[in-house]
Order: sequence, then C-alpha cells, then structure tokens
Amino acid sequence: MTSQEGSMEAALYYDMVNHIPYDVYPNSEATEDDISERLLFEYLRKTNNILFEQAGKIGVMDILDNLQLLTTVYGRKYIQNVALMVFCEHADRFLPKTWAEIKTFPEGNRRAKKVVVKGSVPAMISGAAGWIRENVIRKKDVETDFQIETTGTVNYPDEAVEEAIANAFYHRDYRSGQPVSIEIEPNRIRVVSFPGIDSVISYKAVEEGVRFVPKYARNKRLGEFLKELNLARGIGVGVPIIQQVLRDNGSPRAVFKTDDDRKAVSVEIPIHPDFLS
Repeated sequence: MTSQEGSMEAALYYDMVNHIPYDVYPNSEATEDDISERLLFEYLRKTNNILFEQAGKIGVMDILDNLQLLTTVYGRKYIQNVALMVFCEHADRFLPKTWAEIKTFPEGNRRAKKVVVKGSVPAMISGAAGWIRENVIRKKDVETDFQIETTGTVNYPDEAVEEAIANAFYHRDYRSGQPVSIEIEPNRIRVVSFPGIDSVISYKAVEEGVRFVPKYARNKRLGEFLKELNLARGIGVGVPIIQQVLRDNGSPRAVFKTDDDRKAVSVEIPIHPDFLS
C-alpha cells in the first residue's frame, strides 16, 4: 500500500467513526471518465443550474467541484459516492449490487420472471417505474349500452409505485450488497429495500404506515438530487403521499413491514378490489 492509499484509508476511517453519510464518502477508484457528461449536463439543464451555460467551457471535474461533489484528501480530489449514484451509467461497478430486480410471479407459479434495471439511481427509479407502467398498470374498463369506456381507476396508481421505488433507493444502504427488489404478484406489488426502518421508529408506527421520520438521513445528498429531479418529495413525506394516492384511487392502504433486526423493509401496494377478478 502506498502512503497516499494509506492516507485515503485513514481519512475514510475517520469519516466512518464520525458517522459521515456514505453517499458523501470519497471514492478512491472513480475517475472523471466514470462520470457521464450526458447525465451531468441533463441534470444542469433540468434544474436550470447556472453551470449549464458554462458546461462546454469547463471540465467535468470543475462542474463536480462547483456542485460540492469532490472531497480533498491530502491535496488530492476524489469523487464522492453520490456523484456516482446520480451521474454514473454503471453505478454498480462502484456500489455493490446497486440495481433494481423486478420479479413477476404469475398466479399459481412461484418461479419468477426477472428483469434487472441498471444505470444511475435516477435512471433506475424511472426505468423500473416505467417498466411497471407499461407491463403491469391497467385502467378499469366499464361496459355501457353502446361501448366500453375507460374509467380513471387503475389497478396500481403510478405515482404510488414510483414513490415506493424512489423511497427504496433513497433509504438504501449502498454498502449492503442487496439490490432493490420489486415483486409483482397477482394481487400486490411489493418493494423491498435494505436495511429496515430506523429502530427509533416503533412497530406501531410502522404498522400504521402514516409517516416515518428517521433519526438521521442516510443519503441526504442523494435525496437532494432526487428532489431536484422530481423523483422524491422530501424527508418524511413519501409514506403519506403513497397512502393518499391509494385513497384517491379507491385502493386499500399500503402495508409496511420490517423485521426484528431492522435488516429490511417492504411496502406492499395492494391491487384495487375491482381488478381481483
């Protein structure tokens, strides 16, 4: 190990013992080539960032530095993990098993059909939600005397599904080595993420599924980027949004579950009763 690598490890250890969120950890393996200019410029454009006007004049590292996505360790600048989460098209190369697995269980068959969605975190949220929108979500048809009409009722509200997926990626421990799992059964969609809900939140609060406010934000910077990209609403509001959207659709409430050790958390979005047949 070189002295520089040793210094880097020492700095990371310091961050870890001082509870620095993992999303702002400096990544010693990432280079400028791992940052997608397309994703970076698209973010600047969507958020009306003043840096967009300078994007063609300054380099990627300068933009990251302006966005406070670099950490200096003993004179050398390292790319933070959150930059890889948001602006790297192969985030799983640096963050173990950072992808979404969509598993479809046909009725009466426990052998799942699996689709894996990879990319940056925003791309995975949009991609997984988009796949479900195209392949799972259906509107209710009503037969009248003259024609078949489509109502506003759906089997699963799109906004509730996307919010559940975004929450899973936002609260995920990116060191866990466990992908976000989306299980589609004949009568429910289940989104599972690791780890579970903060232990300071009681089982009663989990079962009520009203609002969870963790003691600290595990991926605060990631949450800020997702909010700017309209993929998340903010701390503590995801659960109320899911329940409200389901209520507006006439669907049963979502069910939240966690285990004794708080190793995982799942949200089950039940199908609208009109689609059970």
